[in-house]
Amino acid sequence: MALRTRKPGRRLCVLLPFAGMLLMSSAAHSADWSIKANLSESLEFSDNNNFVDPNFVPPLIIDPSRPPPPPPRAEKKDAAVTVTKSASVDILAEAKTYLLRVSPGVSASADFFVQNQEDIDWDIFPSLTAEARKTTKLTTYGISASASRSKVSSSDVLSSNPNNPTAPRRRLQGGVSGSQIAYTIGSTVDHKLTKLDTLNWNTTMSSVEYDLPEGELQEYTSYGTGLSWSHQWSELTSTRLSASVEYYDPRGRLSALRILQGETQASERWTFTPDLSISTRLTKRLSAGANIGAAIIDEKGLDTTVNWLAGVNVGYTLNETQLSWALSRNSTTQTTGSVETNYSASFKAQHQINELTALNLASTYTLTPGDDGAADEHSFSFAPAISYKFAKDWDSSLSYQFTLLDDGESEIYENSVFLNLSYGYTLLP
Repeated sequence: MALRTRKPGRRLCVLLPFAGMLLMSSAAHSADWSIKANLSESLEFSDNNNFVDPNFVPPLIIDPSRPPPPPPRAEKKDAAVTVTKSASVDILAEAKTYLLRVSPGVSASADFFVQNQEDIDWDIFPSLTAEARKTTKLTTYGISASASRSKVSSSDVLSSNPNNPTAPRRRLQGGVSGSQIAYTIGSTVDHKLTKLDTLNWNTTMSSVEYDLPEGELQEYTSYGTGLSWSHQWSELTSTRLSASVEYYDPRGRLSALRILQGETQASERWTFTPDLSISTRLTKRLSAGANIGAAIIDEKGLDTTVNWLAGVNVGYTLNETQLSWALSRNSTTQTTGSVETNYSASFKAQHQINELTALNLASTYTLTPGDDGAADEHSFSFAPAISYKFAKDWDSSLSYQFTLLDDGESEIYENSVFLNLSYGYTLLP
């Protein structure tokens, strides 16, 4: 079956108002602006970027809407190394009461060392984000927009948040690779009620499409708005009370094959999420925080469900070393449209060796309980890194990440190495 073709460039028109505002504002206040730019380039090597089991033999499941598939062959998939090259520019313009940011980027990905490979095909994934803020004495207004194309495979079910790399991943075997095209528009208003109280109101609209055969993953549009109140009880303690509403509107239906594989067809739904959080500094070195909330889901044709959310975090600082721990219970939307609850534990450490060199370590464990008697899924990641500032405006980092996924049937491993180089400079004044 041929892949559906899209023209994501047409959707970039949603960013034109931001470009126009940037030009008009800079023309009106050119004498007051300070413009800085940061150029970043990275290189990634991965031995299992598609995150599939090389020993897996797909079951023979017949989809009545498609031609009968050939019988599965019990042969091991080729080992390959995926190389991803990325480059981005972050341009920040600031004046007394204005802030404008534009960040275009592009990445290219290709597989190497594949058996019988004749040509190396590079997949290109562009992205663009824009942000504008206006600050008055008591209120800050902000608008933002983004458009991106990223790699995705229907053999991976990922969290719907592309900015959360530690989100759980659940495998669906027998899929194909393609791309995810995402657009987001948002606005925010922060108003200082008193010296100790701040009110925040935000809205967002997101749209996700897939350049995959129809029905492999769930396309959707979502609309959300939220209101929060923050109060500073003392110099050490603050609380935040928030409530948000999201409307999730799926487009199209999952294929019959996905339904046979156990996926549930998503329907229109409303999600109401109240949350209360507190953060405090217990001692000079020790800080802590906690939150409790719920995701109340009203899906068309189904009973209303309540997923309880909670989290706790602890931070400790000793001289040049910072340590943090976190435990949480979350509710996430998968790319097939279903909502899953997961538990996660994370640990982060940072040590500043000197003014130029720092060491970092991050580790995350996630448990996703299985539904209807299915096996639980466990994922674990471990990522050490070193960063070095070898000149005034030049920064570099080298990191390694190990990822393990155990879905009850098989264990899948991925090893990745990242090399990053960035240069920051001032354009104006």
